[in-house]
Amino acid sequence: MSDKAVISAIAENRKPAQSSGTVGPARPTALPEFIPRYGFDKQYGAANPGWERYKGQVTEFKVLRESGAIRAIQVIDRGGHGVPESFMKGVLKQVAKNPAFVKNSSEKQDGYEIQRGAVSDGIKLVVYRDEQGGTLRAFVMTWQ
Repeated sequence: MSDKAVISAIAENRKPAQSSGTVGPARPTALPEFIPRYGFDKQYGAANPGWERYKGQVTEFKVLRESGAIRAIQVIDRGGHGVPESFMKGVLKQVAKNPAFVKNSSEKQDGYEIQRGAVSDGIKLVVYRDEQGGTLRAFVMTWQ
């Protein structure tokens, strides 16, 4: 999963002017509760093998599976107002025993600040924020 792909997905609805070899616990197989099942997009999976897409009211969720287990989840703002910090914190509480984000690096690219780090349970986290203002636009969780 490339930063360019996530940045491109964020930019689709942006208002104008405005992945260690360490093996962690088993990857989840069931969708977490924060993903809206009603928004399942069958065509997306057919066109992108291994991927599933679920559309919420203002947020899009992309799930990558390998051998039935979840490898990654992308959460992308589609409403143009950003993903609430409280939502991201709630997501991390659902998927990790210790949801505290430990940032390892930060870089600026294409108008975004990209923060890389990890939470517990072998989960890497990449957070995409507007370079100006810091609005959360997307985050990607990857299981090892």
